[in-house]
Amino acid sequence: MKFLNSYGKIANHDDVIPPIPEDVDLKMSGWWYGGFIVVKEQPDELTLKSINYEKGYPTIKIKPEGFGIIGSPTYVIGDKVKVKNKNKQGVIYCLCWHYKRECFYYYVEYPDRRSTCMYFDDDLEKVELAK
Repeated sequence: MKFLNSYGKIANHDDVIPPIPEDVDLKMSGWWYGGFIVVKEQPDELTLKSINYEKGYPTIKIKPEGFGIIGSPTYVIGDKVKVKNKNKQGVIYCLCWHYKRECFYYYVEYPDRRSTCMYFDDDLEKVELAK
């Protein structure tokens, strides 16, 4: 499994496998030019989940050769984390690639609000859910 949980972008829109969600027009700019996480991997297709929380994290399928991997984030959307310097817990609701620093950064949703602060790997610690 070389793609699973990888973050990247669509490298070739011709490799997107139909059906394409109704709200996606590949001829116009939009969320499909943003980042994606590979949530399912099969030999001939990948299922990509958008990191766009405003669109509800839509998914698409693509041929593996059409996906350009940027890297593998430490945390993914939905991970429960502790923000070290604030001693607060929340859930990752957005992750992005910081091109200047060449690393991932994250946004955390607290029980009462969504943060607008960027957090990096060193700022966070994964919290295990009680079973």
